[in-house]
Amino acid sequence: MGTTRHLSVYCPPGTSTEGLATLVVFDGYLGRTTLRMHTTLDNLIAAGRIPPVVALFVGQVATRRLEELSPNQAMADFVTRELMPWARRRWRLSDNPDDCVIAGSSLGGLTAAYLALRAPEVFGAVISQSGSFWWPKPQEGEPGWLIREYAKEPRKPLRFYLDVGNRETQVYDDGVPDQLSINRRMRDTLQERGYPVTYAEFTGGHDYINWRRTFADGLLTVLPAAGSVETRLTT
Repeated sequence: MGTTRHLSVYCPPGTSTEGLATLVVFDGYLGRTTLRMHTTLDNLIAAGRIPPVVALFVGQVATRRLEELSPNQAMADFVTRELMPWARRRWRLSDNPDDCVIAGSSLGGLTAAYLALRAPEVFGAVISQSGSFWWPKPQEGEPGWLIREYAKEPRKPLRFYLDVGNRETQVYDDGVPDQLSINRRMRDTLQERGYPVTYAEFTGGHDYINWRRTFADGLLTVLPAAGSVETRLTT
């Protein structure tokens, strides 16, 4: 990425990391501080609701967030060719894509879904919270690019948790769909292509307090404790 990257790593206490699943989270600083994802992981693992998992919280450069968290090859190469090989060597993590989840909110959700489509040999599951699937802006191309990519690509061995707020109806730019509408469209496209999708609409808007509340639902969907994927379709 041409920069020094800040990364925080969560390892479940009292557990060997060998062979464990991996969770990659974009906007890592906010994931740790505002969303307190490590606390959610501690609680679900301790309760036996999800298996132990190592989480990689990837920091973004604030002035380059829009550039970094939009579909681009540089980020895909960084995550798949640098970050994941390093983490697997360092903590002896599972190299089975079924054990690797990529997650993000807003633009992070968009990029998580993009990387999974481009690298299904690395990632087997996506958690997208209020994903910005409207990208790109009209002046840069036709909105909804990633949805069209999923519609035309052969189905990959991926599973999804998508959520969005029922009040996310604000239009951020002329010609851009609102978050609620575009997430429904992404859900419909994935289901039409035969992907396992759990979809939820929470009461609220485009805000970290809502993503903090529903993140556990995403983990429970894509990291079931029994080791088998349970698909729950919620409308």
